[in-house]
Amino acid sequence: MSLPIKASLGVVALTGTIGGGILVNNYFTKNSGEPKKTLISKRLESEGYVLLDVNKDAEWTNTVNKHKETNFTYPRFSLKASQELIDLKKECQRVLNVTNNEEDYKKAKKWCVKPMSVKDLISSKKLTLLKVQTNDNSNKQEFQSLVERYEKEGNGNNAIKGLSLEISGNKDNNWSKLRDKCRELSEKEFWSMDYDDEVLKVEMWCINEAVKGG
Repeated sequence: MSLPIKASLGVVALTGTIGGGILVNNYFTKNSGEPKKTLISKRLESEGYVLLDVNKDAEWTNTVNKHKETNFTYPRFSLKASQELIDLKKECQRVLNVTNNEEDYKKAKKWCVKPMSVKDLISSKKLTLLKVQTNDNSNKQEFQSLVERYEKEGNGNNAIKGLSLEISGNKDNNWSKLRDKCRELSEKEFWSMDYDDEVLKVEMWCINEAVKGG
């Protein structure tokens, strides 16, 4: 069975908070293939993100500072140097009330939500991360099942960067190699440049639902 692509879909005015797992099929209208007209705020919430609260400036401080960094190459808003916080809140209000604009969605997903590590976002999506701690063998069977699928489907965009499994001979340690890579991915912080891909790879190869979906 093909990989369970759990692209979880993840109007609120700026008077309070400006702001699971839904299969990608549910993001498109039945039979038409056209995206549903879903507000970006609702899409993000259904993906497990928590929207920043306009009344709590402290929540925005880290995000505003990151937005200023020129070496953080992620799509961003145009903010005035003297009023970044005010402008960022306004931009978030605008994009969160937009429907079906992928450029605005991508910006909102980084600049209008509370920063969460990969594992915290997985938890917020109501998904179950497998046991990934070193020497924890309790999910060995599940990882072995995922390794078998990875051998068939873990290529191209499905591949985990830096994961090298034995393809012949003794494959006994392949499951623990996947477990260790899952631990590394799950511990990635929100500001990792590859955060979106790291979340996706964890959903593909590191959660209990991926085993059941196989």
